Amino acid sequence: MKTRLQDKPKKKISETFLRFAAPVLSTMPEGATPSEIENVLRVPHMIWNALVLDQASGTNGWLTRVRQTTAHSPGGVAVIEDLIDRKRQLFADDNLLIGEFRVTRLGPREINLWAEARDPYSAITNQGTPNKTAGGDA
Repeated sequence: MKTRLQDKPKKKISETFLRFAAPVLSTMPEGATPSEIENVLRVPHMIWNALVLDQASGTNGWLTRVRQTTAHSPGGVAVIEDLIDRKRQLFADDNLLIGEFRVTRLGPREINLWAEARDPYSAITNQGTPNKTAGGDA
């Protein structure tokens, strides 16, 4: 299925992802390496994609799966729920998946993020829902 033109965001997905992940990134030490930053970004990445896939598929299977993986950690649950609320409140109209991403450091307080935008409808067609397949890019 083609990505609908009206569904395309006005900003780059990398800029949007940085804004979405800002609360998590603000906890990083100033000297964090690109690899450390990428590891921290995996949680917001997973949340973003779960919400986008659920919206595109009309289910809640992806988000349920994310919640199940963090249910054992009260601190993790709080972070997850905060990110879910943030996506729904501030980025509800941004409905592209975030594919691969890479961080480079521009200076002690500045990073650059490259991120790949993906069509969620193609991902659903190719991968099914989490209840139908063990794979996924969430």
